Amino acid sequence: MSGRDISYTIEPSRNKWEEDKVEVIEHGVYPEHSVLAGQARRAYRGTFDTVKDALSEFPDAEVLEHNTLATASVPQVAPDWFDPADAGERWEEEC
Repeated sequence: MSGRDISYTIEPSRNKWEEDKVEVIEHGVYPEHSVLAGQARRAYRGTFDTVKDALSEFPDAEVLEHNTLATASVPQVAPDWFDPADAGERWEEEC
């Protein structure tokens, strides 16, 4: 996700072994060449001991007291650029 609208959040860790830590999450949109093109993208960028530590690396991040979730779904119809000859794959679920 380079050059597009990207934002960061600092959220409570979802890892049960690191419940006292925070995670930095990058938010953006899947690019045109992705099967998920145009949908919300959520990418993990790191775990930190404290909010202060996370802010030192991501000073513009929004601090949240909850976790964000992004759900994406594969469209039913293949995009125009999809070519099954590229990898011998089919778009349909059943082969």
